[in-house]
Amino acid sequence: MKKGFTLAEVLITLGIIGVVAAITMPALIANYQKQQTIVSLKKAYTVLNQAFTMAQIENGDFAEWSPDDGRTYLFSTLRGSQCADMDTAYAQALMAAEGTPTNLFNNSSCFQLNDGMKVFHLSSTTSENYNHAIYVLDINGKKAPNIRGRDVFSFYILYSVSSAWANGSVGATGCSFSFKKLGLYACGTDRSGCTTTNDNSCFGRIIQDGWAIKDDYPW
Repeated sequence: MKKGFTLAEVLITLGIIGVVAAITMPALIANYQKQQTIVSLKKAYTVLNQAFTMAQIENGDFAEWSPDDGRTYLFSTLRGSQCADMDTAYAQALMAAEGTPTNLFNNSSCFQLNDGMKVFHLSSTTSENYNHAIYVLDINGKKAPNIRGRDVFSFYILYSVSSAWANGSVGATGCSFSFKKLGLYACGTDRSGCTTTNDNSCFGRIIQDGWAIKDDYPW
């Protein structure tokens, strides 16, 4: 006599498999997305540092640059072209933490790398105490999700600081400038600056965690 599974047993088994899949698939997808983010950030970090080094070779020490010069010099050493596909909806997504798009998110302030990454010059500050520029990186261009801290990250270039402030610090929320570390860097001094609505220190936080997105990261 041949033995086999009844239809009810098969359906129960398939139901169990479906429940297990429903529970585990979101976690597997999230882990995959996190790994892809890390790979892209590592590549961007390497490319930007190489471009920054080359820009100094071609244009002199960055301490002599103005923040706006820095945008010109940095973009000129990256492989790609000036953006030609900016629109209000995309700018609004990138600037979600501030609530409104900024007029700096236009084609002249945006550079697209050959692999699709976009680098934006967000703003520059020149004062008697320090000069710095803020950039925003979108690791996958216009592709979703366009969420800060997920595929959109900020980094800074601190160009110069006055002697009076050389032993102090100043910074935006979640980012403290150590004046002994001039140059291109990702913020990360204040880990609390990385939230679901603010990416100021997310890039630096991932680096501090050994190029990992840990469980306490606001994913």
